[in-house]
Amino acid sequence: MTAQSVVAIQTPLGSLLLRAMVGSNIVRLSELEHLPGGDFTSTPFTLPEATGKLLLGKVDPGLLDDQHVDDCWGVIWRVQAEIDLPEHVTLEFSCSWGSDSVWAETGWGSGQTVISQSWERRLTQIAIGTVEPTFALRSYAEQQHFHLPLRWFKDCPEFFEFDCVEASSAGLTVRYPALRAGELCHAQFAIAWKERRDMDDQDAVLAVDLAPGQIFRAAFGWNSDNGHSDLN
Repeated sequence: MTAQSVVAIQTPLGSLLLRAMVGSNIVRLSELEHLPGGDFTSTPFTLPEATGKLLLGKVDPGLLDDQHVDDCWGVIWRVQAEIDLPEHVTLEFSCSWGSDSVWAETGWGSGQTVISQSWERRLTQIAIGTVEPTFALRSYAEQQHFHLPLRWFKDCPEFFEFDCVEASSAGLTVRYPALRAGELCHAQFAIAWKERRDMDDQDAVLAVDLAPGQIFRAAFGWNSDNGHSDLN
């Protein structure tokens, strides 16, 4: 089986490509395997210095009754270090456009819990979101199923203020500092699109403001209080 360094999600405006790197090492993935009882797939990966998994699938974003999107995807990366990574090393996760993209306009957005970028062509809108890094990410790091080393927020708070999330017309990139042996981290993307009612319709942007627990519940069907995820 041939390993691949990119997983693509097909959207109405082209392919969105999921990639990850640990330092200079590109994460290469095996074929995605379907999880039981749903629309989610996952695949493990192994590097000399780390192991991990990619999880992705369709999610109900829980919008209000008068709001909807045509599709919404949740993506979770999991990485666990086998050794102490050099301090200069960063972990990088990206969701970016392929060469077949046909969007015409783009815009940036942020909120208390999300950083997002959106793209439009006529009434079609596609949005990508990730967890806001300065406050929300620190809060989620203490939850049961989404992990980040808490020492990061004490040792290098400026990294999360300036270097963690990069949003541009090309897509979204999430970066983390180096892990130590045995430490575990998760990174998240949400992707949504819609053929809108009018230009004021921002339902796709609202849909990518997902908590990590929403993605895990969609993937594994567990209750947020007592569930178990095979990404942990």
